[in-house]
Amino acid sequence: MIPATPTSTCGCHVNRAELRRAVGREDEILEALEAKASGRPTVDVGSVWSIMTSSVYKSGDLPIIGTREALQNGVDAIKAAIRARKTRAGDGHFAVTWDPTRRAITWEDNGIGMDADTILTKFLSLGSSGKGGAVDSGEAAGGFGVAKAVILGTSSTFRWELHTRDNLAISRNANEPVQIYAADYLQGTVITCFDVSTEFDEVYDYARETYVSITDRLREVLGANDLPEIELTLNGEVVRPLFSRRGGSKVQVNRSWGDGTTATIKAYRRPPGDWQGAYYIRLGGLYQYKASSRRGKLKADIVIDLVTTVRPGERGYPLNVARDALQGPALWAFEELAREVERESESTSSSRDYDIYDPESSNSDEREGVSELGQLAEEAFADPLFQKALAAAAGGIEAFYAEREKHTRTEAPIESGAPAGSPVEDGDVPTRGPVLPPGMKVAATALRYEDDIEAPTSAATSAAELREVIRTAITSVLGDADGTSLGVSYELGQVLDRAASGAPLSGGDVELIQTEVDRAARMTLEPGGGGLLQAATVLRTADHALAGLALDESGAKQRRERRNPFGQLAGLRIARKTYNRQRGYRFRKNFQKWIPHLTAWDATLRLVAAEARIRRRFKPGFVLDDGTIGLTAETASNIDVVYINPDRFADVVKAHRDRPIAIAAFLHGVACHELTHLDGRMGDGHDESFVVAREDLGHATGHLLPALAVLMQRVLDLPVRPTDEAKEIAALRRQLTRAREAHRSSRPNTTAVARLERELAEARAELARARAESARWREACDVPCATCACAASAARDLGELAKKMRASLPDDIPPEYVDMYIRKHRASLLAKQAQRDASEEGSS
Repeated sequence: MIPATPTSTCGCHVNRAELRRAVGREDEILEALEAKASGRPTVDVGSVWSIMTSSVYKSGDLPIIGTREALQNGVDAIKAAIRARKTRAGDGHFAVTWDPTRRAITWEDNGIGMDADTILTKFLSLGSSGKGGAVDSGEAAGGFGVAKAVILGTSSTFRWELHTRDNLAISRNANEPVQIYAADYLQGTVITCFDVSTEFDEVYDYARETYVSITDRLREVLGANDLPEIELTLNGEVVRPLFSRRGGSKVQVNRSWGDGTTATIKAYRRPPGDWQGAYYIRLGGLYQYKASSRRGKLKADIVIDLVTTVRPGERGYPLNVARDALQGPALWAFEELAREVERESESTSSSRDYDIYDPESSNSDEREGVSELGQLAEEAFADPLFQKALAAAAGGIEAFYAEREKHTRTEAPIESGAPAGSPVEDGDVPTRGPVLPPGMKVAATALRYEDDIEAPTSAATSAAELREVIRTAITSVLGDADGTSLGVSYELGQVLDRAASGAPLSGGDVELIQTEVDRAARMTLEPGGGGLLQAATVLRTADHALAGLALDESGAKQRRERRNPFGQLAGLRIARKTYNRQRGYRFRKNFQKWIPHLTAWDATLRLVAAEARIRRRFKPGFVLDDGTIGLTAETASNIDVVYINPDRFADVVKAHRDRPIAIAAFLHGVACHELTHLDGRMGDGHDESFVVAREDLGHATGHLLPALAVLMQRVLDLPVRPTDEAKEIAALRRQLTRAREAHRSSRPNTTAVARLERELAEARAELARARAESARWREACDVPCATCACAASAARDLGELAKKMRASLPDDIPPEYVDMYIRKHRASLLAKQAQRDASEEGSS
């Protein structure tokens, strides 16, 4: 119940001397010996109060700034109450309540509170502060006397209530005096501001690139503090700190933060691949403001905890009046810290020491020999056995990621729970969880269903297949799911339309098709691409489809003389001083035998880069240098190449042929080292920051080792360890052979022989059942389509068959491979459809 008559009445006013001292304006006032007139400067209180809320603070987000300032006042009041023995240490609390229906925000603390005189002379006096006696920021972080401007200014109508001790202060608007009434005693202070503007309900966050609600912003400003002895709540729920007190790594910066000011700096790791860290500046554990990174790619949140004995307004204080920016020596120390943390460097690799084979270079010496290498690589990729190995490897990788998505692996604890604090470049929004490059997923699916595919049944089918393989390769990297703006160019679309109608294509038409196919193959080197696995699939499928098109004489000649793209998909460096020239010559002449190693290396790099969210274009390569295991360098044509020494690779394979996990560990270690260089750390050698980044990358991608082991085993054609069932069958065979030989000349032990034969038969039956179960998922057809009596009609009615038979297809076939699957298995599908039709006729 509010009394009819207030105990005190006062209007808001400005303490000019204190305000002038707080904002640093201490100019001397010179008075004339003889004055014509005299008077005092006056201030329009309403105008000054409005300026303080709209111009002093950079962000202008009044509810959030008001919460920060109210928390700062509340913490200072709680510390004062503890010193006065009115509150026990550890029992402090600060609560924020947001009521959207009343448009009201409330701040409450259990600090020392204020009497009526303090409310009138300090709290309602802009520029006055009751914290002048504080020794350092540990006792009181504030002290400028301007915080109440933004606290009370959060109300758009200046309508608010303040309950502290036995006082209830009420303001109905800016033009009426504030009235103070007697009230029930309250330990601490409760401030409620009404009529909060709706413009603050959601505010756009530049770093997160989305609108953030007021509740989420309030939770962030509370969680960014380090106040272990004070409980912080929002709408009745405890707010957990964003940064672990026990976590983080200390960062050293040998710069002065100003006389009387010290800084403790810690870096809190963000999730793997998340580079949207920011700088959080705190004073005495109280959050002041957040700053984005200067250059982007900040993989940790940097928290700077300042402690100062300099009071606000004095020379050397580290923060400005609004406490949303550093100043003086603290600013220079912060800039030095930012440069150190975000420093990026250039590659130091010297091309003078190597013979470099780069088909895209303007230097003719660097292009020499590339065509020959490309031809050898193409022959290796065209080998049917190697194609089967690629299909098996791609299938193994796809299965590994499918299992990861089913059973989410428990990651290492994340020390920072802060939202994004820095924007990312080029729309590279980090994601969390298993990441399989889209291009590699496309390659895995295509390799599964392209095995032993037949010749296209018509020119229309061939043209459609060409269109699809080019579109899929490009859009899997660029992300245009519907293909409306990317993929097949207008000119190529016209050529394929003519090809679909059966018109013969000229040499120029075939050259255009080959150019677009080569472009699609090169796109597999982009971030998200499948690398050599996808490139081999693109080129093989495109060549197969081109064989089904009608070509005139010039078109057929152009197809035979097509340019070879494989030389552009890999790099080669041969050291001039530290590698034998004859060995280098033999390596180039036998380049095709190294294609499995190159493919394994490339796939390893793609998987590690995808998991670490490294958005850089690169291609794999070999470096022939006895003193180097791996190398990352940029070619003259500005292409990053990540090299591995094939001799060291071969040595590891030879030593661990029966242990593919050891080979995978070797490649994974080299890949992490070189990709750390690729990701902007190639200037200062292997300093401490590089080692930390490399170890972090290795830790974040170590779970890939099983998938890489499968990749090594299948691509490099390593011996497969027998399964337990195979070992049991072999043991039974040996026992049966020994039993037969032992009793061949004497009376046979029919009981033992019969028992062994029975056990062997049971083991074989169990193995057969397992194989049948596996085959059931593959839906393999044993009848060659060429000998099927229904082949001709199936080709004519392929579209109709696809509509009727979709219910009979495996669920895991992507839509773009449905037609390919039907062409391959049309005989078995037609047989199933005939049985279904017969069954339906019989039932009717």
